[in-house]
Amino acid sequence: MLRKDVAIIKSKKYLLLFIPVIILIAFIISPKRIIVSNCSNPPLKYNFAFSNIGKLDKLLSNQKFNYSTDINRKYISVILLENNTAYVEEHIITDGGATDITIPQNTNFIISLHANSTIAYTWNIKNKFNTATIDFIKKTKISIPKYLFKPRTDGDDYDRENLYFKSLNKGNEKLVLRYEHKEGQTAQFFESTLNINIK
Repeated sequence: MLRKDVAIIKSKKYLLLFIPVIILIAFIISPKRIIVSNCSNPPLKYNFAFSNIGKLDKLLSNQKFNYSTDINRKYISVILLENNTAYVEEHIITDGGATDITIPQNTNFIISLHANSTIAYTWNIKNKFNTATIDFIKKTKISIPKYLFKPRTDGDDYDRENLYFKSLNKGNEKLVLRYEHKEGQTAQFFESTLNINIK
């Protein structure tokens, strides 16, 4: 075998050895998108650009979110959509509590909530509200990418439901959000009120 052929084979072996190391380093230094705590972490606030509102769910599935292990408190993300920029601001809501949210007039916005896909629960709006102030557009479900090096275990799920709205006229409205069984098979639920101030 020629020396040149031997050198090529050796270089390929070294390359194969280095690829897993490079992947591991990239994984270690990449920012964590899933942050889990008992609501001890401060709510996140950041923004990102988008070009097509119809493809926002795909972008949202790759953003950073806090998740709570406290059954009485949850993180939600309120996302304002202005001039092709999504402004994300998290809030901590409590079971039976109320949270004040300010939204600019004539603005599309999303309320994004953790919705575990391994259980038959979903988020619903439980009250009537003035559709001249807030227009409810749609509800979507997004999957958060799995871990690279380990499969999800039972109950280990970070998928989300996104409620799309548009603010119309100035005013104050309440949104009662309930996380409940899809078929009403259990009386257990989480319910919290958002006091929406359209300015």
